[in-house]
Amino acid sequence: LPYLASATAPRWNAHARGTLIGLTFAHDRGCLARAFIEGITLEMKDILTSMLSSGIEVDTVRIMGGATKSSIWNQIQADVYNRPVQTLKVTDAALLGAAVFAGTGSGCFRGIGEAVEKMVVVDSVCEPVRENAEIYDELYDIYCRVYEGMDEREVFEKLSCVQNRY
Repeated sequence: LPYLASATAPRWNAHARGTLIGLTFAHDRGCLARAFIEGITLEMKDILTSMLSSGIEVDTVRIMGGATKSSIWNQIQADVYNRPVQTLKVTDAALLGAAVFAGTGSGCFRGIGEAVEKMVVVDSVCEPVRENAEIYDELYDIYCRVYEGMDEREVFEKLSCVQNRY
C-alpha cells in the first residue's frame, strides 16, 4: 500500500500508512523497487475503478510526467489498468496545459478542443499483456482486501496515533 502521506481519492483516509506485504527471502532490492511502482499503480487503478463504476468510459489511459520515461512502468500501468497506455511527446502536464490555454487565449486556436487536437501528440502506446493483466487483477483484489482489513480493524488510525506521539 503506497500511503506514505495518507490515502487520497477514492479512499480519503488521512491515517492510512504505507505497507509492504508478502515479502520472502526470495525478494531483493529490485523486487522492492517494483513493489513501490506496482503499489502506486494499484492506487491509480483505484481512481480508474471509481471512474468506471460511476459510468465514465475509459478505453485508453494517457500518462504524463517523468515516470513515462520508464518503459517498465508504462507496461505495468497498461497491465494493471488492462487498457492501452499512451505517453505523449510533451510529458510535462503543467507545461502542456499552460500552452493549450495560452494558445487559446491568444487566439491561435478557436477553442481548447482545437488546441488540444493540435498540441497533444501521442508518442508511444503500451498494450496490456493478457496474462499480466490477469495476475494484476488478483493482486488488486488482495490490495483492496489488505486496505479494507487494516481500515476496518483501525490499524491505520492506531499506527498514526502512535507515530504522532513521537
